[in-house]
Amino acid sequence: MKKSTLLPKIQKLREFIDNLESLQKEFKNREKFLKDFKQQYALSKAVEFCTESIKDISYTLLKIYSIRSKKFKSLEEALSQLHKKGILSAGFPKLIQDWIEFRNKLVHDYLGFDAKTLFDHNHENLRFFKLFLKEVVNYLDVH
Repeated sequence: MKKSTLLPKIQKLREFIDNLESLQKEFKNREKFLKDFKQQYALSKAVEFCTESIKDISYTLLKIYSIRSKKFKSLEEALSQLHKKGILSAGFPKLIQDWIEFRNKLVHDYLGFDAKTLFDHNHENLRFFKLFLKEVVNYLDVH
């Protein structure tokens, strides 16, 4: 597998991040957001798209750099391996843990879906997505 397979995936993540930023600008009023299920679903879906994109990019990187000698059971494990390989920086382990907990609740625990948490984590999610993208692109530029 070649690095060129990552380019469309990286571009798609950029688009998803841009969309998330656009939604963030639109959803500034917390009380309005909490009353509007359309805003909640839009933001939830945007976060999910970014998440799945990061997952896809992570697994592709592991294949390209022959790190994927075994099948990873979780995104957390894959991101941890990218950190160990030096693709993601030293600050990522804590960010990864916090973000994975939020992501798992959002994606898998629909009965426990909490619009307040979604709204409150929006800026952190966006920061995580941008940092992931920046570090992957920087690594690819050098290697």
